[in-house]
Amino acid sequence: METDSESIDETVSGEGVGPMTPAEEPMDATDDGIIIYPNPEKTGQFRLGEEEYMPMSSSRILLSGMPGSGKRNMILNILQRMKPPPSAVHLVHCDPGTTEYDCIHESGIPLIVYDPVDFPALANIEKPDIDDGADESDKEGAGVENEDSSDDGPKKPLQNPLVIVDEVTTEQLKGEGAKRFERLVNHVATHRNTTVMCSIQSLLNIPPKCRRAFNHFVLWPQTDGEVNKMVARRAGIKPEVLDDLFQACRNKYDNIWVDTDADEGSLWRYRRNLMSPITVSGPGC
Repeated sequence: METDSESIDETVSGEGVGPMTPAEEPMDATDDGIIIYPNPEKTGQFRLGEEEYMPMSSSRILLSGMPGSGKRNMILNILQRMKPPPSAVHLVHCDPGTTEYDCIHESGIPLIVYDPVDFPALANIEKPDIDDGADESDKEGAGVENEDSSDDGPKKPLQNPLVIVDEVTTEQLKGEGAKRFERLVNHVATHRNTTVMCSIQSLLNIPPKCRRAFNHFVLWPQTDGEVNKMVARRAGIKPEVLDDLFQACRNKYDNIWVDTDADEGSLWRYRRNLMSPITVSGPGC
């Protein structure tokens, strides 16, 4: 189809458009003349660690595998490599009395634990109620109840909060919890510079709208082949490609990492255990 370059130039010139605020001023334009307007709520993103394989802040990382495969261990390995460390870790756990993440608090990082029925809202993440002298049990469910921040003025990226959702199913979330989870992965993460890591045995156990929002997939082979196929489709690859990738796993603790934000030719799009690149070639990979 032919295009009229003069009409394109006229369309994007800004004639007939109201005045722009400084935050809306265009930065650049594509070869087709489409002006790129920066989003002031999506600034300040950075790589979570010094190594090139580390994901960017605001990433949504899904870890899916059978019990005992090492999902928690991988979460802690990622966290340990985060520089700077998270400003706070918000843990939503199927067992709010769990001690399996106490090492985070012991390392000096503020840890706030939530029951799934009290899933953290944006206001909890923006202004965590942390008292350095308080016992950890006093911090459970800390924060305010209001879904939105009451502060006026432009929204600014947060320092570097991390939300961990561990084995929380759709049934445990109830209605409001599911809505907050969906908003977290579909809006808060990218607009407020918040990293999310979700550990779950099966992708089927979390709400569909949440499944679609993840951009990093850390996968262990499932005993149910149909679940493997669904995970592959969600990660944007053919099921047979994922089966081939699983052949690189040497034991039950090895996993395959798929970074859907990385280009197909990127060294870090496919890896084993976060740090070991895997080369994949061929159409549909």
